[in-house]
Amino acid sequence: MPGRILVYTDSHGRCGVGINMAALLERLCGAGHEVFCAQRREEIAAQRRLAELGVQYIRFERDPDEDFTAFANDRSIPQEIFSRVRPDVVLFMNGHPLGTFAAVDTALARALPYVIWEGVVALHLLPDLVALKGALEAHYLGARAVITNCAENMHQLTSALGLSADFGRVILNGAADEFFLPRDEAARRALRAGLGVGDDEILCFTAATLEAAKGYQFQLGAAQILRDRPIGRKLKFAWAGEGSERQFLEAAIARFELSRHISVLGQRSDVAQLLDAADIFLLPSQSEGLPASILEAMAKGVPVIATAVGGIPEGLADCGRLLPGGEELAELSQGLAAALADLAGDSAERRRIGARGRARARAHFTRTRTLNELQAVIEDALAAR
Repeated sequence: MPGRILVYTDSHGRCGVGINMAALLERLCGAGHEVFCAQRREEIAAQRRLAELGVQYIRFERDPDEDFTAFANDRSIPQEIFSRVRPDVVLFMNGHPLGTFAAVDTALARALPYVIWEGVVALHLLPDLVALKGALEAHYLGARAVITNCAENMHQLTSALGLSADFGRVILNGAADEFFLPRDEAARRALRAGLGVGDDEILCFTAATLEAAKGYQFQLGAAQILRDRPIGRKLKFAWAGEGSERQFLEAAIARFELSRHISVLGQRSDVAQLLDAADIFLLPSQSEGLPASILEAMAKGVPVIATAVGGIPEGLADCGRLLPGGEELAELSQGLAAALADLAGDSAERRRIGARGRARARAHFTRTRTLNELQAVIEDALAAR
């Protein structure tokens, strides 16, 4: 039966959470539900298109990025939104475990049915875990369902809070259909030319927010280590994304005289085509859930080098090179440089790894499967109201 669904997301909703969220909103509208979306003030083309389909956007008066802690603990925001929307069920889509803390607390107090979807669960993101453990346990146990996008995140959640091992549900992320299309050779040539990448050069691509947790500092370190070696002179890096570290990273690129090697592209809507242009995908993150960007690279047949954090080992398996997570700058930069030199110098191995990744993505990581499972959870919550 159609219902009133409120999707409520914290400031990190423009990351992997946001990619799934946009597709899910469209799916829910198509199923006849009345759909509302509460999120930060931001207008992008996808949101305008979704508004035309019927999604009713509610913009937070307080910008979460300006003071994340104040936003997460502000009960006046969810109280006003819940009173206005009167939802049948709330879906909290979190980029941070505490991102919607006050909102979940308010829903629980009002006996509003809700589902929690956690994008990343990492213990270092919960500095007040001892003080908050009781409240968080109540939040999760009060939910109609709790979802993470990888088994490792669910394990982190259950072990940190002392919940039973069979608590919650894992719904793996997926890549959209466009990433499974064959490589567009014309787009590859045009984009590589625009980036100044020659036919015999290796393009290392990253699509991620420009934040420290995404490990750009390790790419800078690896680029410095390799730049005077023959293989290093053939490497080019392109980073697609925006974030608070952009100014710092651009200054570091200039300071280390790496401008010829590294291009900061800003937010891009043509990530699938940039993957067509790429030879290697890099994501040496310090913490993750199961990043959609890695699944998209796999779907495109691009070999991946990434750190073994969060759900990355679950997703990648043997379809790339895993680096130890949690290492210091020098050690991880050295490890990344070694993996880059090895993979950049072996085109046959890149093709083999890329083919394995594409097959694995087709078998396990389609967006359709992800959306089917998410929709079923929400409609189960509606049916139980």
